[in-house]
Amino acid sequence: KQWYQRRVRAKSNVQELQKVQNAAARFIFGQRRWQGTTRLRKELHFLPVAERIEFKTCTLVYKCLNGLAPDYLSSRLLKRKGKSIRLRADEDKLLLTIP
Repeated sequence: KQWYQRRVRAKSNVQELQKVQNAAARFIFGQRRWQGTTRLRKELHFLPVAERIEFKTCTLVYKCLNGLAPDYLSSRLLKRKGKSIRLRADEDKLLLTIP
């Protein structure tokens, strides 16, 4: 139940941020509230908020795995270690374990 409540709260926060981003795009172009924002965001090279969060997360993980991030972040991710039994998943070193 708590997980669901946190998920709903996070989703509503993303929706609120998306509204702010849409309002900013409309303000920059001097558009009315009822006009769409997809074209405006594309012209401004704005990703939708949910996609931007995913992009930033993926970029951060990439940097951590390739030694481009600060140590305090890189130390939070552990690469998978090989096991005595060979599995196909062991060949993929990008699979992460939770510390």
